[in-house]
Order: sequence, then structure tokens, then C-alpha cells
Amino acid sequence: DPDSEAGLTTMMQTLETEDAPTTFSPPMLTAAPAVSADSAQKALRLGDILVLPGKAIPSEEQTNGARLIIRLPCVVGAWGSGSHATTRLMLRLLQTPPLLERLRAGSCNVCDFGHGSGVLALAAVALGEGCGTRATGVDIEPSSVAGARENASASGGELASRCHFVLPPASFLTKDLDFSARFGDWRSYPAADILPEPAHQFDIVVANILPGPLTALAPTLAALLKPGGVLAITGCQSFQVAHLMTVYASAGVPLRPLLRDDTGGKWVLLVGGEGAAGLADDDAEFGFRRHAAGAAAVAAAAAVAAGGPAAPIEE
Repeated sequence: DPDSEAGLTTMMQTLETEDAPTTFSPPMLTAAPAVSADSAQKALRLGDILVLPGKAIPSEEQTNGARLIIRLPCVVGAWGSGSHATTRLMLRLLQTPPLLERLRAGSCNVCDFGHGSGVLALAAVALGEGCGTRATGVDIEPSSVAGARENASASGGELASRCHFVLPPASFLTKDLDFSARFGDWRSYPAADILPEPAHQFDIVVANILPGPLTALAPTLAALLKPGGVLAITGCQSFQVAHLMTVYASAGVPLRPLLRDDTGGKWVLLVGGEGAAGLADDDAEFGFRRHAAGAAAVAAAAAVAAGGPAAPIEE
């Protein structure tokens, strides 16, 4: 009887046992099965990069002139395949002259937070073209970490040796109350599977995730960025820009809307950090669309920071 004294004693002993330090074997990072949707099976050519998700077979036109090939046998959903508009925005941004110069300057360190398939981390190393660029992908999903590692191995060469995929730092996992329920006690994962605490170690930090996580991650991403570095985030839409600008300004990394996607213009990419000053507002080579609401977003964020009401941003 759980209401009896003996029953309560048994229950308390059980809870104490469950709260004791774990001694079982660490969980294995296992990749989730790749989806077979058409969006995850189409080859994507963007500049010098050819992305081959799943069993995609590129056309002759896509293959012609493509110098950098990324293979993604493990893809779950459109975001990781390169087909989503926000992924394309990031891939294009990485190929702008200022960021290419950084990637090829030697010993550039890149962080892809919320890496999914790892396509952005892999692209950064590929674009570094043997200049010592390293990329660290961070994701809350253990299956994504395992899948990205398989994608790096499949891509081969420097992409296999210079891309490292891990779970978030311990300080982040401690606050994520759902992680243990979904994936097991994070303390049982090997230390090599967890990112060390942020200490301003990355020259470029990118995050292509939803607005909720982008909001919660502002202090973490700011702590990852080196002085003089570049932070780029996307996954948000125009009406969410002012909110994110206010959040990141409070975290010490003011952002500005730089690009809109080329399919409907609703997705927005924002950049910040001391190194972002040289990024132009458009780039004809890749057909970037300048964020027309940029000035309004800046004004709205300034008003919120000053304690005023948030004004809507005109599309």
C-alpha cells in the first residue's frame, strides 16, 4: 500500500536509488534512419559546392564545375539536406568573399550550432580548401551527432578529419530538463561527446534553427564567438527579426538583418560580431535579396531596448 508507512519507505528508497550516480555503460550515439522524401534526395548545387543527400544523383549541369562535394547519406528532413531556404542562405553566406577570406586565412575555427546533418560544418571545411579550417558541430539530438559523423566519413578527406560533432556543453545540458527523459542521463556520455564550456574559441559561429532555440541560445552563442568574429543566424522570419535583434543586443552581439531567401523572401539571415562589418547587404553572384525591412527592424529593436513598445515590421 503506497499510503502506508512501509509503502512510503519503499518509495523513498526507490527514489534515492534512481537519483544515485549512474554506473551503467554510456549510451551509444546512433544515427537516425535517413528519410526517403524527395526533398531529402535531390542534389543541390550552390556556387562551388555540390551537396548529395541520401542517394541523390546529380545532373551533368550540376556536376560541371563543382569542385567541392559533400555527401550526406544520413539526412532527416529538408533542413539537413540543403534544400531548405535557410540552409541555402547559410551556404551562400559562407561563399561571400569576406567569409571565404576568413576560411582560407589559416586555422579558422567554425561552430555550427544545431548542426543537423552537419552540412554547414562540412561546407565550411570544404571551402577552407586545405588552409587548416576546422569545424565543430553541436546538436542536442544524439542521433544527429552520430549521423553528422557518418556524413563526414562519407565525404572523406579533410571533411572527415577536420569536422568534429558533439553534444552541447554541460552547462546547457544541465538546464535542458527534457534531455535525460528523451535520451538518457547526459552525465553518462563520454566527455569526448560533449562540447567544452564556451570560451570565445570560434572565428565564425552559425546557427540555422528555430526562433525559440535561437532566443534561448543567445548567451551561449555570444560566449562561443571570438573577438573580431562573425555570428550568423537564420531560421527566423521577418516579423521575428526585431525580437531576435533585441535579445542578441542584450547578449552583447548586436545583429542586423542581411539577407532574405530567394524563393519567397520570408526567411531572414542576420549577422553580427566585430567581423561582420565587411559583409555587404547583397551579392549579385548568388542572387541574394537585401532585407528590405532592415532599417525598420533596427528601429524597432532600438525602441524595445529603450523600454518602448515593439512596433511591427513592415514586409
